[in-house]
Formats: sequence, C-alpha cells, structure tokens
Amino acid sequence: MSNLISISPRNGSLTYAERHPLEPLSADEIRATVELLKSEGKVTPSTRFVSIALREPDKSAADHYALGGSGNGSSGASREAFAVLFDNATNSCYEASLSLSDSRLMSWKHVPGVQPTMTVDEQVECEQAVLNSAEFKAKLKQHTGVDDASLVMVDIWSAGNYGEPEESGRRLARPLCFLRTDPTDNGYVRPIEGLRPVVDLNTMEVIRVED
Repeated sequence: MSNLISISPRNGSLTYAERHPLEPLSADEIRATVELLKSEGKVTPSTRFVSIALREPDKSAADHYALGGSGNGSSGASREAFAVLFDNATNSCYEASLSLSDSRLMSWKHVPGVQPTMTVDEQVECEQAVLNSAEFKAKLKQHTGVDDASLVMVDIWSAGNYGEPEESGRRLARPLCFLRTDPTDNGYVRPIEGLRPVVDLNTMEVIRVED
C-alpha cells in the first residue's frame, strides 16, 4: 500500500491518503509541526525541540482502518503531533498538542519543576564547554599529566535530582570523561577516574569540577 502525503502549495495545509493512523510522523509532518509552533509564537531563540511524535488517535481509528475505512484503506482520523520543548532562558518545559490535518495548535502547557531528556545538540555544546574550561584543563593536567584537552571525550549524563537546591533550580549535567592517546583512539578505553565536571546546560558553563 502506498504512503502518500502532500502539502498544499496554496496554504501549506497537509492532506493524507492511505495512511495508517498509527504510522509515525513523516519528515514533512515534523517540519509542519515546527513551523506551526513558530507561527504561534511558541519558539524563541533559546527554545530546544526535545521530541516530536505522533499523538495517537483513539483505538477506533485503527479498527476503522483495519476494516477498510471508507473503501480506500483510509482511517479518516485526524493526524496529530505531540511535542516537548524546553526553553533554556527560563528553565521551562512545555508540552504541545497539534492537529496537522487542519494546522491548529490544540493545547500548550507549561510543565513546572521538570527537566526533559537532554538533546543531541546539548551533548555537543556540553562537550565544548568542558573542553574549553580553564578549571577542567588544570585538573586534567594535575590528574593525567596531559594538557591537550582535544584528546578528551566527554559523555553527557544528567546530574539527577536528589533534593539539593541547585538540582531543583538548574539543568545540570555531570559528564563522564575519557582520555584518548590520539584522536583516532577508542575513547571509552581510558576513563578519567576521580574527575567530574558539573555543567549548567542552560548557560553551558562548567560551574565546578568535582575532584
């Protein structure tokens, strides 16, 4: 069965044919979700898209599809998206539900006191923050005798929340660091023991290096 999606050149709305109601969002649908949130003023320069996924319809839509729908295999269900966003500037998590069938923001909710999963771009930025930290470089030299931070590989890990005030008010990471003998070396072979940077992911600053 074909999997068809088109975007009207006149108004940008999505049309669907022969789509299973539980089929994951396509690249076009994800782009449409992003553009709709932007047009609604929900995206700022400090906003990160944590996830965009299908907002599943009622089970009856899948049953309708399985029974042949309207005769062409179509369920007739509205295609909807569920998005999680995070604003670094305000340390705030948001959840959004959107109808892609009629280009409409259905709900927008601030979820206080939570930290969504860390994103791939945060991993990249966090590593650079650690490698550029003067405190980390000094500790690296002290612990390993190496002063070339480019040989260090940094794996981002959440600091978690164990009741400390800073954990409740900041988006923190405690990365694991590894030392390579050369840029092509397997970084995971040589973990740097006893040295742990703590990074504020909202400001991408190393706030301390735990020794």
